[in-house]
Amino acid sequence: MKVLVADQFSEEGIKELEKSGIEVRYDAGLSGDTLTKALGEIQPNVLVVRSTKVTAADVNANPKL
Repeated sequence: MKVLVADQFSEEGIKELEKSGIEVRYDAGLSGDTLTKALGEIQPNVLVVRSTKVTAADVNANPKL
């Protein structure tokens, strides 16, 4: 399973996910077009955000979400 964390997230939380065998890509700077592009390229199963705005184009960029 791949997880894209596109917002602030604790290092401890990322380590715990990785210890569970989850592939984590962390980039708190993603938003707008860069988020859409990353979703299309990385193809994560899960997107984690807190305050980052996620649009329909972002969701449509990755049919796995």
